Amino acid sequence: MFRRAVESLDKLTTANPPLRFMLLEGRGAALVRLHRYEEANQVLLLAVSLSEAVNGVQHPTTGSLLRSLAQSYFSQGRYTEAIPLQLRAAEIAAYSGEVDRPFRRNVTGDSAESAL
Repeated sequence: MFRRAVESLDKLTTANPPLRFMLLEGRGAALVRLHRYEEANQVLLLAVSLSEAVNGVQHPTTGSLLRSLAQSYFSQGRYTEAIPLQLRAAEIAAYSGEVDRPFRRNVTGDSAESAL
């Protein structure tokens, strides 16, 4: 049933990229919370790719999606992949005049910087 709902939403949002990006980001975040990391990564990578194609590589939506993908990698302990994405998201935020939020702490209280 869930898959049918997702497929229906995908069809409905094809003509509305901002809504599609929001739904993909939400789906990716939900999959991370369920520890379904490979699925989350696929969804978030798709969202980043679509946003870069539609909005451009310096768009705030692209930055937000990069940040979400970085969080997914961070949750998996994949710091060497997460940190460059987070840095790119921060650059996009600075470019667009936004304030970027840093990595959140993981369940052990370690920050991404302590993993370096």
